[in-house]
Amino acid sequence: RVVGIGAETRQIALYFAEKLVRQYRGTPFEAALVSAFRKIQDLLPPDVRVSPDSLDGYLSLDLGPLYAPDAAIFRDLLTARRLKRKAVVRYRSLSSNRTSERRLHPYHVFNHRGDWYVAAFDEARAALRLFALHRIRGLTVTTEPFAIPRDFSFRKYMAAAFGVQQGGRPVEVLVRFAPRQARWIRERKWHRTARIQEELDGGLVLRLQIAETSEIKRWVLQFGSEAEVLRPASLRRAVAE
Repeated sequence: RVVGIGAETRQIALYFAEKLVRQYRGTPFEAALVSAFRKIQDLLPPDVRVSPDSLDGYLSLDLGPLYAPDAAIFRDLLTARRLKRKAVVRYRSLSSNRTSERRLHPYHVFNHRGDWYVAAFDEARAALRLFALHRIRGLTVTTEPFAIPRDFSFRKYMAAAFGVQQGGRPVEVLVRFAPRQARWIRERKWHRTARIQEELDGGLVLRLQIAETSEIKRWVLQFGSEAEVLRPASLRRAVAE
């Protein structure tokens, strides 16, 4: 049966919406989202249906391997944020591979590329840090209140990050890409500050202003000899090592 363009577009939109529910697996929202999605489908006319058997033949959506946060921890963290109550967490650090107790003031819970994080003030370090929800091994909501600074803006806080990791003051990063990789680099907007300087041989130099360089170091390394860090000197040395 031939369906109109409008109906087909709605079918595809619903198909991808169902796949995106994966981002909320392991969270308190999963059951409600699945239920809401099914109710929406039930209310639609017969010509707007998502048939996995028919659409999976030519459409797919792979979000990659995702971490599944503990649903109870996710729920309690949202409770702490909503009530503005301090949370005591047991956190497994990726860098040290150790679990320690932290007293946090959760400011903002967010999803980055399918995985969940919280931007929270860490009392022991007297600084705002990012914590991956899947590394929280336990969480207790206390009765102690906290206040979010009036000038806090999550968007501004993340503005200079290349991914999710934060650093100090933004620095200028210059990476030269060979012609073969340059074609791929041109196709994406890598950062809000990204600028491209074309070179005569078909290569290019990518300019960024970012505040933390360990994530971009790992990113550059995947290109092997077809990417060369020009600036800053510290990142150039780290990549060379």
